[in-house]
Amino acid sequence: MVKSQHKIAILIDCDNIPPSIIESVIEKIQELGLVSIRRGYGDWGASNMNSWKEVERTCSIQLKQQSRYVAGKNATDMAIVIDAMDILSSGKIDTFCLVSSDSDFTPLAIRLRDEGCNVIGVGSEKANEAFIKACTQFITTNSFVGASEEKPTAESTKPVSVSPATAPKPTPETPPTTSPKPVMIQPAQKPNSFGFFQQPPTPVKTPSPTPPPKAPKTPNPVPLLKKAYHAAPNEGGWVLLQQLGHHLHLLDAEFKPSKYGHSSLGKLVRAYPDLFEVKGTAAQTYIKLKP
Repeated sequence: MVKSQHKIAILIDCDNIPPSIIESVIEKIQELGLVSIRRGYGDWGASNMNSWKEVERTCSIQLKQQSRYVAGKNATDMAIVIDAMDILSSGKIDTFCLVSSDSDFTPLAIRLRDEGCNVIGVGSEKANEAFIKACTQFITTNSFVGASEEKPTAESTKPVSVSPATAPKPTPETPPTTSPKPVMIQPAQKPNSFGFFQQPPTPVKTPSPTPPPKAPKTPNPVPLLKKAYHAAPNEGGWVLLQQLGHHLHLLDAEFKPSKYGHSSLGKLVRAYPDLFEVKGTAAQTYIKLKP
């Protein structure tokens, strides 16, 4: 029996997540099902939000304006919660992807799970533990390219108390090395003028370096990719990337691109240019098996 494909809504807190990772996030989530809704929320009049315009074009994200009516109040969070409830009531979505590190979304994640939905969180590894546990699955942003540009959270910017530096204790002087005592020479040895012979120092053996441990061998994904490709629906030989991801999970429930050394399915497929042709955008990527 073939499992039904998850219908996913991606809701992005653009005040809290760097735009540089969004393309990789969408590719990753497309492996888990059909992404029907892609929305980003923020105040697009702010000067620091200009880079999201390019993401809107390349990733086919619907950017929703949310002005800040009162300083210190996060209207973006409220807009996401209201939209999530509207989407839930439509009954067309069974999986929500909340792209944020904000712990204020913990009650929303709990409510969505109570309604029988899957909740995928995407955020910083420093996200609040309550939010992480409220999600069905949590993916850290440091697994995506560009995560180094992530904004520091309030926790990471707290001053760290440092104890006053103490002066280092003076190192006790090493007593001078005593020269080896002269020993009486044997008759076969040539004596010096006093009849004694200085014994040479014993050479120190240098230990041989330990060879580094061998890295585990990366498995070959090609047979599994080909099998999933032939099982997926196609148009003139072109298969939608998220359909390929869906059939990969049907064939191997524990399939992960990271097992084969890549952060997303798109990067894994592009690692085999002699095997697959790739066309389209990040939102709609198609692949075709070369003859």
